[in-house]
Amino acid sequence: MAEIPNWLAQAWALAKSLGAADLHAVSGERLRFRLHGELRCIDDLPFCPPTPWPEVLPLFGSFCGALTSAESSLTHSELGRARASLAAHQGGWMLVMRLIAEHIPSLADVQLSRQHADLALANHGLLLVTGATGSGKSSTLAAWLGHWREQRRGHVISLEDPIEFVHSNSPALGLVNQREIGRDCASFADGLRAALRQDPDVLLVGELRDSESARLALMAAETGHLVMATLHTASAVGAIDRLLSLFPADERELAQAQLADTLRAVMAQQLIWSAETTDQLASAKASAPRAHACREVLIATPAIRHLIREHRLGDIEHIMQTHASLGMQTMAQAMAALPTKAALSR
Repeated sequence: MAEIPNWLAQAWALAKSLGAADLHAVSGERLRFRLHGELRCIDDLPFCPPTPWPEVLPLFGSFCGALTSAESSLTHSELGRARASLAAHQGGWMLVMRLIAEHIPSLADVQLSRQHADLALANHGLLLVTGATGSGKSSTLAAWLGHWREQRRGHVISLEDPIEFVHSNSPALGLVNQREIGRDCASFADGLRAALRQDPDVLLVGELRDSESARLALMAAETGHLVMATLHTASAVGAIDRLLSLFPADERELAQAQLADTLRAVMAQQLIWSAETTDQLASAKASAPRAHACREVLIATPAIRHLIREHRLGDIEHIMQTHASLGMQTMAQAMAALPTKAALSR
């Protein structure tokens, strides 16, 4: 990979030291960080260089000047790893980097109870994590997978775009093969098709985006594999509806039956920040607001499976509201349980 330019490395180092989630760079503009849910301008750093960005474009490998956007995962020997997205904008460039933690998140890191963590120990089926960008879906999946590996020690194949958390291999934790879309396989569907012939116990799918990947994920869950995947929806019921909408109308009834048989659980999550804020970036880390993982949880009981099969999705929320003893809860119930000083992040 090409060398990361000094101005970008300097900004990355500051973002990391403050605990920022994202770094925003726009040609000719001041750098910005997303810190504690808020986008903040960094006055202490120089402006981003104007276009062209000859020192940035090579970081995206096969990027061609005729294209208007590109994705990549960046690695720095001292700063770690980041997921990067580059796009043309108003005659210039914009770069957004999502900083990736260097360790696999623990159950405590993602505030996942043992009851909800143990959902990942199912022998087969489909587990979905859903939520907006930046809601911590990848961290929850990584923690779930880490928990599974500590208990099961089998073969995991992940398909990601790009790879975020890097899982190490050891005899005590089984085998993980991580494949990056566009580098190791052409698409999620191609990767899934190949993975089904490679003796996996768990398939981790970065995102279910189309009917082919959704079809293969349901087939894998149906044939004895545990499939963990993400979707971009705001609610657990919305995730079910979104997944089914990926299928053509003439396949939807079969997809409903497959989903009813294979679904294990859906977690829809948001990050909620405590109300305390700081106006001084220099002291932001010391007085950082606390992030609360707020989760709606749907567990596939026989009653839930029946409603999915009959496509009576509107009746699911009532079951979630009244079955807290099974670990289910709506987002409203999760919000109500938050500390009183918590405030919704943007």
